[in-house]
Amino acid sequence: MQSLYKPRQYPPELRQTLGRMSGTAIEIANRWALGWPQTVKELIASGEYLDALKAQEREEIRVKLEPGLSHLSSWEKAQEYGLSQSPPSPSDWAGDEEDETDEEGDEPSEAELHLREIHKLVTDTQQLIHAARTASDYEEFVEMTHYNDLAREVRERDEDKNR
Repeated sequence: MQSLYKPRQYPPELRQTLGRMSGTAIEIANRWALGWPQTVKELIASGEYLDALKAQEREEIRVKLEPGLSHLSSWEKAQEYGLSQSPPSPSDWAGDEEDETDEEGDEPSEAELHLREIHKLVTDTQQLIHAARTASDYEEFVEMTHYNDLAREVRERDEDKNR
């Protein structure tokens, strides 16, 4: 796994969070820091950096796990699915994920929120399975198992709601 480029450019709390993220997230963070340092600074200053990074990480992992594309390089996959290599500007990103209303302005139902959580768990589980299949060593696999903790937390929270 690659190291974080210029880790001191990130506030300590964000740096710690980045240190616990996947190799894909570190790769994205490094690409953004090298190619668009000013945009990275603006996203950090606006407090939107981590959300933007996580959204990009999810998309890139989704594309990596897409079946039937193993013959393509990661760059070709990104081109095929229209993934941006650059970070969003803070003005483009503002409110994209924070707005929990639907097109009619209604709050999402509990079922819709639950489906979103399930979708995230499925994506995380796919990443875990992929890591298990492709891990070059045991430590990399153990690092990826933090998704098990996420799944357990959601399951426990759902059980508490049902009691």
